[in-house]
Amino acid sequence: MNFQESGTEVSQKIYSKCGKPSTLTRPKRKADYKDSTEDNPNMEIKIEPMKPHGKKKHKKVEEAADNKSVLEKIIGDIKQVDI
Repeated sequence: MNFQESGTEVSQKIYSKCGKPSTLTRPKRKADYKDSTEDNPNMEIKIEPMKPHGKKKHKKVEEAADNKSVLEKIIGDIKQVDI
């Protein structure tokens, strides 16, 4: 027997033993519009100028006192450790 032919009978047996399923809809969202209209009763969009954070200044790499670049100083330190 096909379920389409006996679908109502099968469903009634299941519902009698297990109970009817609740609807699977999501609850509706309740928006609270009172608060938003108190602050802005005309519902206008407030446009404010942008406040940039400013450019970050890069630190300049200072030359070592003995006129070696920082890279040369690091290479020299690595060579001393390897020995």
